[in-house]
Amino acid sequence: MVYTTFSTENAEYVLQLGNHILENKHGTKMFEGIDAMVIETGGSSINSRVLNIAEAHPQLNQPVRYCREKAIPLFTGDASGSYNITLREVSGLLPTLLSNIILTTIGFSTIKIPSIAARIFSDNYFFSQDLVMEARNAVFARKIEEYLAPELQQQLGRKPKIGMVFGAGHVGLEYDLKSKRRRDFTLWNWRNLNFRRWSGFDKERLSKVYEARHDGLEWQVTEHETGLFE
Repeated sequence: MVYTTFSTENAEYVLQLGNHILENKHGTKMFEGIDAMVIETGGSSINSRVLNIAEAHPQLNQPVRYCREKAIPLFTGDASGSYNITLREVSGLLPTLLSNIILTTIGFSTIKIPSIAARIFSDNYFFSQDLVMEARNAVFARKIEEYLAPELQQQLGRKPKIGMVFGAGHVGLEYDLKSKRRRDFTLWNWRNLNFRRWSGFDKERLSKVYEARHDGLEWQVTEHETGLFE
C-alpha cells in the first residue's frame, strides 16, 4: 500500500492507498495523532454489520480496529450507484485501464507515492471523468473538505488531522481535496452533462455523511445531512 501526506486550508491529511484484497502492510503508525478516519466502503452508508465486516477486511482491518481502540470517529460518504452504475463503470473502464493495472501493482508496495506519478495517474482519471474514481473522489472531497474538516475544526478549536484509507485508484483524491475548482468541475459535469442531474448516483444518499463511534460494546452510527448536493 502506498501513501501520501498533504495539507489544505482546512485540514492535515494522511492518505493510505492500497489493494482491497491484500493485507495492510503499513500498519497504523502513520495514523498516530489523527482526529478522524475516512474509509472507502463502496456504498454511501455504514452500519454495525458493515463495520464488523471491515474489521476483518484485509485492507481496512487494522485502521478500523485502531479507531475502535483509540475511540477515534470513523466517517464515510461514498457515492454509491443507482441502477445504471454498472453501465457507467464499464464505459469508464477503457480510458483508465492502464492506470488501473499500474496502480493495482503499485498498491503492493509500501512507499510514499512520488508526486509526479500521483499527478499523472490522477490527471488520467480527471480527464476521463469516470464515475468509479474521479466522480467519487470529487464527492468525497467536497464532503471532507467542505463539511467534515470545518466541523472538526470547530469542535477542536484547531486544524484537524484526518486519516483516509482508499483503493490505490483513488490517488486523485489528494488533488480534489486541494482544489475546489477541480472537484467543482467534475461535480458540475455529473450534475449537468452526464445524462443530467447526478445520473448514475444514488441521489437519496448523495448529500449524507455517516459517522461511527465505538462505545466499548458496538459501533454507534449517526447520519449527517450536509446539504452540499442540493
